[in-house]
Order: sequence, then structure tokens, then C-alpha cells
Amino acid sequence: HFHYVLSMGAVFAMFAGWYFWIPKILGLNYNLNLAKVQFWLLFIGV
Repeated sequence: HFHYVLSMGAVFAMFAGWYFWIPKILGLNYNLNLAKVQFWLLFIGV
């Protein structure tokens, strides 16, 4: 099941890139509380 670990690592990396680059590119701000909820739900769901 090593491929599951690699694929979820890639998904977390894509979310990290999204949360890092989109505000810099578009000049938008995220709701930090919703971002934390999204992270923990994804983390627990995995």
C-alpha cells in the first residue's frame, strides 16, 4: 500500500502549493479557520 502513501503525500503537497501560491498570484486572502478545518478533515480522513 505504499502507493497510497505516495499519492496522499502528493495531494497534501498540491494543497500546500495552492494555499501558498494562490494568495501571492491573485492577491487574495484565505479564511484561516476554514483552511485549518480543511487540513484537519483531510488529515483525519486519510
